[in-house]
Amino acid sequence: MKKKKLKKVVKDIAAHSSIVVFFIMAFEVMIMISPFAFFFYSVFNPIFKWLDHYTATKWLTAFFFPHMILPPTLFLKSIRILGSVFFIVGALTFITCALQVYLGKICRWGIAHKGLYQYIRHPQYFALGTWGIGLCILWPRFIVLVILSTMFFLYYLLARDEERRMVNQYGDNYTQYMHNTGMFFPRFIERKFSFMDRMIPRNSVGYMIIFILLTTVVVGAGFISRGLTLRSLSFETEKNLTLVSILPEDKGLCANVLRSIFRSHSNGAIDFLKDENDYVGYLMQPDYIMQGMIANTGGEFHLYKKHHKEGRPFVNR
Repeated sequence: MKKKKLKKVVKDIAAHSSIVVFFIMAFEVMIMISPFAFFFYSVFNPIFKWLDHYTATKWLTAFFFPHMILPPTLFLKSIRILGSVFFIVGALTFITCALQVYLGKICRWGIAHKGLYQYIRHPQYFALGTWGIGLCILWPRFIVLVILSTMFFLYYLLARDEERRMVNQYGDNYTQYMHNTGMFFPRFIERKFSFMDRMIPRNSVGYMIIFILLTTVVVGAGFISRGLTLRSLSFETEKNLTLVSILPEDKGLCANVLRSIFRSHSNGAIDFLKDENDYVGYLMQPDYIMQGMIANTGGEFHLYKKHHKEGRPFVNR
């Protein structure tokens, strides 16, 4: 009896946690495009700073796709577009499937087996996963990937529990439906991975293996994407300063700007560059809208004052 109660508590926690986890992941993206970004970061920025303080967790705050910098290759541009597509399609699909399920409950239609439900048993979770992938691409922090993999695992647990309850309620009808459809993908795709069901046990150890596999695949994809991104970025390095251009078409200016920076440094016009430190600088247009998120450009160069006379590089110490 106690074991059953414990399982019920765990499932309830998983059910509520999956919802919370998804909205935490979505929150940063949605807030960033609103006037409330300042209030969001006043709460969460200390968390990011704390993570960034330790070597073991510093990677969680990093980005795995170009964030401030426009994607310089067709592949990365396509990924950016796909992020928006996944976000919109996932959201619309989830709403459509949710309406179908809840209308079915109200009208007592029985098992939902039309629309996307004739191909997969959990299109709502599939839609939320697609939505989540879109969010990861739009705001590509590694910590978001960790949250996404956790969300995938929680949805898997919820789906298993829902199917157990549906079999108890509808018996052979739902069992036959499970036989004819896939869980999250069409049956013909899931058959190719059926060997995993035989290899992974259906117990707590098996669930731990699934969680580790999911996290490895999702976070690993982020590291691969980061590697591709870094190799595609155009930058120039001289001494201890690396200069990256925000716009791909400005990459030819980096070498000249670097020479100008060190010439000014030798003349005493730039006094913060220290030989013992390494620096990353960003070459940007004077009206670049996100310049204040990269560096403190000073009151004279605030966008709303429109005091821009010429482009200038900003350097992170």
